[in-house]
Amino acid sequence: MVELHEGVARNGDIEIFTTLASPPSSPSGAMLLVNGMGSTSVTWSRALVDPLLEAGIAVVRFDLRDVGRSTRLPSMTPYTLADLAADAIAVLDHWELSAAHVLGRSMGGSVCIEAALAAPERVTTLTLAYSSAALMPSDDGLPPPEDWVIDAAAEALFAPPPASDGERIERIVAESQRYAGTRHPFDVEAARAEAAAEVAHAPHGDHGHGVAVLSSPSRVGDLARIAVPTLVLHGTADPVVPIAHGRLLAARIPRARLVEFEGLGHEMPAAWCREIAPEVLRHIGAHRAAS
Repeated sequence: MVELHEGVARNGDIEIFTTLASPPSSPSGAMLLVNGMGSTSVTWSRALVDPLLEAGIAVVRFDLRDVGRSTRLPSMTPYTLADLAADAIAVLDHWELSAAHVLGRSMGGSVCIEAALAAPERVTTLTLAYSSAALMPSDDGLPPPEDWVIDAAAEALFAPPPASDGERIERIVAESQRYAGTRHPFDVEAARAEAAAEVAHAPHGDHGHGVAVLSSPSRVGDLARIAVPTLVLHGTADPVVPIAHGRLLAARIPRARLVEFEGLGHEMPAAWCREIAPEVLRHIGAHRAAS
């Protein structure tokens, strides 16, 4: 029987809400899942989590600072992706894990890159889902998000806050649908259920993650220093982090393996989780170590 434990990790004055799901048998390692911008620990699909647990891997999730049940900071408080990586390491400390497999999606993948550079001894394997070493336009030649994505982000910045939880849920669903590709049919009801769970878990929708991205340097020049086994998962139709970012990660990180998914957008639906779960298990199985 899976046991779910809740806790609060601490990084200085920052409190980080975290959960650890223990597999039915004694765990033979742990996987730390790191969310994307603005999302919380409840948004990870069981289609990914359950296969990990069934394989004997404990699953650790947490709310990034500024979202969910973790410390919320005053608007425009400066911090960086490196600070978010330090929070992730604090989560490992809280659960007394000397190291873990780590998987990050979108901005969460960038946080994982920071962790692998700063504390490689804490990262057993690295999995980067539709992520980048340079989320903001830089001199690395990586393409920016599509124009409509930038326009939509600007509109959202100046839009009035949702008048109700229901309106916030529908905004989340609409945004998810805009970013989805054609590989899998968009499941509106599943997206609405996930959004409802997130709103119930995190009553506030604003955060400073955009400031963290803006304040963080490109890590493209540092990728060759990543020594941990790395798997890169990326969709060819991602409008937010174009496929060139994933291809560059795989080219620059020594011995990294890239798996491309035709028609996948900036998304992690259950249908895609069922596709990638075997890839992730194969990756960590080749490098499994008790943590």
